[in-house]
Amino acid sequence: MNIETIKRITSIKLNVSVDDINGRGKHKEVITARQIAMYLTRKHTKATVMKIGRSFNKHHSNISSNFKSVSGYIETDKTFALQVEEVEKALNAI
Repeated sequence: MNIETIKRITSIKLNVSVDDINGRGKHKEVITARQIAMYLTRKHTKATVMKIGRSFNKHHSNISSNFKSVSGYIETDKTFALQVEEVEKALNAI
């Protein structure tokens, strides 16, 4: 699995464009999709945080921080956890 595949599947499942995931948009739907894509990239690839950061146009420290935040959201927000699970299932089906 690679970063671009994760972005593409996330964009399809969450109805945002890959350009939105790569961009700096501040709409809730875009931020959620971006956070999930970064989280799943860190979880499912061997890419370094530096490489993931470059791919998402983010500083590598944002990737580490995002991973911790998303892990917390999964534990406390059922709706968010279901979104992550839906994207993850689609990724595992590939």
